[in-house]
Amino acid sequence: MAIVSVIVPAFNTSQYISKCLDSIIGQTLRDIEIICIDDGSVDSTPIILDDYSRRDSRIKVIHVPNGGVSKARNIGLDIAKGEYISFVDSDDVISPDMLENMVKVARIDNSDIVQNALEEGGMDRVLDCKEDIIYSFLTGSIYKSVWSKLYKRNVIEGVNFPEGEGFAEDYMFSILSLENAERVSLRKEVTYEYVEHSDSATKKEPHDKEYYFFSVLAHVGEVVKGSDKLEEYYDYLNTKESIRFLTRFIGHKDVKKDTLDKLKIRLKKCAEGYFHNPLLSNVEKMQVFVASKVPNLYTDTVLILKRIRGIIKCD
Repeated sequence: MAIVSVIVPAFNTSQYISKCLDSIIGQTLRDIEIICIDDGSVDSTPIILDDYSRRDSRIKVIHVPNGGVSKARNIGLDIAKGEYISFVDSDDVISPDMLENMVKVARIDNSDIVQNALEEGGMDRVLDCKEDIIYSFLTGSIYKSVWSKLYKRNVIEGVNFPEGEGFAEDYMFSILSLENAERVSLRKEVTYEYVEHSDSATKKEPHDKEYYFFSVLAHVGEVVKGSDKLEEYYDYLNTKESIRFLTRFIGHKDVKKDTLDKLKIRLKKCAEGYFHNPLLSNVEKMQVFVASKVPNLYTDTVLILKRIRGIIKCD
């Protein structure tokens, strides 16, 4: 049995996949299996993957019809046999000793999940209190993404990525895995190079499918019940994200009126206790006040500002 199973979903990344695989093949930890799921690519990605698998017996390639990154990762999880699991996107690269060092940390700390930093300036610490683990997730110390993490396989047994959503899938997988975790090691070492492209989710036009984020947030709301500290931060996060999404969605053709109406209803509920939440800034409180009390004024104001800034075109 391999020590680490590395799951690599790939869709039309022929110009990046070789660099990615080279960084995994070159790991100082040799006892790994590399599971590549070709998610219906129509470029030369399948050819490149098959060529690599012929040259390195540790690489297993699965070709499937396009079903999205969540389905591809789930296929990888079903196949994985390693003691630990790591996810690497096919256009990213990892440093040569990333897996070896993360396994060492996991064993020394007896941790269920190890996370390396994505940027400089962090610190090493171990979280062994469930409230601290969830709080670190809410505040962003534990990333919503699965990048730069090592999971003990039995901790994510039965945990899958939601398929068919196309947004916030990592967020749901992360919170579900953290519910099972007793110890999490956070490391200051930066070992993962995330490559952001012009077509990444953060740069695409707003779309209705992003509303799935609030299904994830609803699950988080159930997780935090019973802790005053977590509930207060959750209320802040719920309010902050509701106003952020409403502002982002206004004026975009791929967002239905029904979705905007649902967000306005959310904000009315958030407004019941927002004023006394010390985590919200005065600007955020003003936004919530206007959006919940006079939503049409808020919508018109946002539209005007977006047109001035060239975010949306004038009619």
